[in-house]
Amino acid sequence: MNKRIIIHNPFYEDWFGNFNLYKFLTRRKSHPKYSYIFEYFIKNRKQNVIIYIDLSQNSFINNKKLHKLKLTHLVTLVEFFLWCLLNRVNIFKQKIIFNLNYIRPEDIFLSNSYHNLDINERVSFLEPLKSIKTAFILQHSFADTEFISLNAKKLNIDYLIAENNLSKNSAYFKKYFKWYEKDIYHIPYVFKSRFKNIKPFKDRKNICFATGSFEHLSDHPRYSTFKKFFNTQTIHPMRKIIYDNLHELKDLINSKISDLYKDEVERLHEGDNLFQKIYARLFNAMFVKQSNYHKFDIVAEYNDAKMFVVPEEANDLPGIGFVEGMACGSAYIGLDDRMYKDIGLIPGKHYITYDGTLEDLKSKIIYYQNNNDELEAIALAGCNFVRKNFNGNSVAKKFYNDLLSDELKSSFTK
Repeated sequence: MNKRIIIHNPFYEDWFGNFNLYKFLTRRKSHPKYSYIFEYFIKNRKQNVIIYIDLSQNSFINNKKLHKLKLTHLVTLVEFFLWCLLNRVNIFKQKIIFNLNYIRPEDIFLSNSYHNLDINERVSFLEPLKSIKTAFILQHSFADTEFISLNAKKLNIDYLIAENNLSKNSAYFKKYFKWYEKDIYHIPYVFKSRFKNIKPFKDRKNICFATGSFEHLSDHPRYSTFKKFFNTQTIHPMRKIIYDNLHELKDLINSKISDLYKDEVERLHEGDNLFQKIYARLFNAMFVKQSNYHKFDIVAEYNDAKMFVVPEEANDLPGIGFVEGMACGSAYIGLDDRMYKDIGLIPGKHYITYDGTLEDLKSKIIYYQNNNDELEAIALAGCNFVRKNFNGNSVAKKFYNDLLSDELKSSFTK
């Protein structure tokens, strides 16, 4: 029999589809960073791609005590069919299964770690997968890190997927995932079609554009491992440093970095009673929109600057903006790190490196402000490389073929 790719609950978060029902109804911005996988795998109706719906997971009910309720199953079913409608998935032509027993030993099961490996009840539900090849995309692994590792080991997961080969390049991952001895499949970010190189380089401002967001991690125990290891209160410390030093940097950096949940006054706390939890969730769902992060034209900003920076996560992962800005013809300033070199980017040729400190970032910006010919050559080479290698169709096609191969290897690693 032919090997099949089983995609697990692609609707409960907005990563695969353009619409997640929860965010659609609460008018929140979607972040479908893997929509190119959705387009290639599902919208193109690949015959060996199956959607598996387990009914115990949806975007509205994530309380671990409610997963087995019939109401949860009904909500999930309704949400899934509405998701199909919103994302134009033909349920009469797309193969859909609702039982793990229909998965064959030769198939490969593709899922996300978020709201799966971080919830014990979900892990118990997925235990039958131990006899099937499984691949999980690591999402939000800065939270519940040890818990995710323990559950991934418990399920005997075959492959982990991320935007960096963390098993080779991350001291944090090596410490808490010691049992995982394979390479992580390094799947690069891709740019969407709207990110275009529009403005001639000579007409751009001789300044560095900074973008991204940061959030203040609460004192919840799920963040304690991350905060202690990196000695930080945020996932993106350099973004916060730039944000806190805007006045000093005004001649060097045009910053649109924002405090992601600045308006979120109703945080959840340990010990809150049921009413407090419901109120906080409703308030944040309906009124916290991350408005500062989405209120400007990001494509225009990339095209208006000769160089840009999108500071990385502390736990060795890049921001998606690095491919988007490069696709717009702006020169990227990033860490001198294997996360870029492994996918073929050459420092000094495709992008500019700095050591992760504000002083070195300032130094590099000033140097290239005075050496525009070098800067333009890097911007052009980086743009050409990204547009050729990191477009959605190329990455999805490679990922699709790799999933169907006998062993999922990090094929983007050069």
